Amino acid sequence: MKKNLLLALLITPLLSFAQLQSGISNQQLGFTENGSVRTIQSIQSNKNLNPFLFQKWSTGYIQLKDDVNHSKDKMHFNLESGKVTLESPSGKSAEFFEVDSEMISSFGIRKPGSDKMRIFTKINKADFQNQGEASVSFYEVFSSNEGNKPYLIRKIYKKEVEIKAGNTGNGGYTGASNEQTSGTKMKKYRTFYALNKEGKYVKTKLSKKKLLKLFPDKKNELKKYIKDNDIDASKTDGASEVIKYYHSL
Repeated sequence: MKKNLLLALLITPLLSFAQLQSGISNQQLGFTENGSVRTIQSIQSNKNLNPFLFQKWSTGYIQLKDDVNHSKDKMHFNLESGKVTLESPSGKSAEFFEVDSEMISSFGIRKPGSDKMRIFTKINKADFQNQGEASVSFYEVFSSNEGNKPYLIRKIYKKEVEIKAGNTGNGGYTGASNEQTSGTKMKKYRTFYALNKEGKYVKTKLSKKKLLKLFPDKKNELKKYIKDNDIDASKTDGASEVIKYYHSL
């Protein structure tokens, strides 16, 4: 993606945005390293280069480090930058605010047109068995653990990759204008991590075979539990249930 930056005057936020950014400077809410507003021109009419989790604006909430939840009726999660993205107070469709990730402890974002809330939270680098795997700011949570570490999480991000020239699509994110881009696309990467016996996250795939290999000390108990409860360990709900059961033994 072309890294074009459009420098613009930061406009004083509307009241609803001011409530969100209480005690936060415009620089902290800035889109880029220098605090400017960014226009992502290279994805304007190309569906393949949409960096966001969803194509349309979503509703959800942001929980800042003050433990206060702030509801938002227009938000994106930028999977390329790893930032929570809000509508610019200017109202311009190609301008956004990205909230400083250091200020966010977790957030939830709904799939457009659905009540399903997808939850993302921070995970400490030290909580990974291979700390080099901790390469994103927020991880999707699939199973809670009563205030402790989630049993199953997923790293999800997008990266621009080369494609054959002319192999582009139409569309883009909400508010896109007509621009033509070719030669690259956004590829989505996903990796699951399960909480192991030592309380560390280890990379895994969702299958009965992989989970049994991950927990060999309770292999027989888990096999029986999966069979007796007709659990599909290839699904996030099923895998979460198996991992949760393991930690209860």
